[in-house]
Amino acid sequence: MRIQAAALIKVNPDRPLAEEKVQHLYRMCQRVVAFKSVCVVCKTTSGDAQRKLEYCAACKTVKYCSKECQRVHWKAGHKRCCRPAQDLRKGDIVQLQGLVARSDLNGSYRELGEFNQEKGRWEVTWLRGSNGILIKPDNLVRAVTVEEMVDFYAITGGIPSFF
Repeated sequence: MRIQAAALIKVNPDRPLAEEKVQHLYRMCQRVVAFKSVCVVCKTTSGDAQRKLEYCAACKTVKYCSKECQRVHWKAGHKRCCRPAQDLRKGDIVQLQGLVARSDLNGSYRELGEFNQEKGRWEVTWLRGSNGILIKPDNLVRAVTVEEMVDFYAITGGIPSFF
């Protein structure tokens, strides 16, 4: 997993993160894949559930096996970072997909910078800023919200580049 994390999460070399923080952030990003078939609260899988797991109606990024699990997660803090998946904000961590000219970047995680109104594209950078390129919104999948990043930095120490 170390090689994969280093390959997919590029951190600004002028503002490095400790290896354990990169690994922690990578695991946060991987939850997008992991939570597609698991209840985010009780870890019930889609095969174990008495009924189909349902996505959060607003953000469509986490699934629940019951209304009870949904309420528990909401009260535990999901309400703070829940917003529609297409509602991207500066500081969100996104996964790049469907790029043709830069297919080497597909599957990698980047930090959102500013939205360029004139070109209709988001600037995406290495984590903690630098080396930005412009990407169409259709080629971005939000993995971690800026609100979750604030929590990440509060837990691991340091100041996010978007502050």
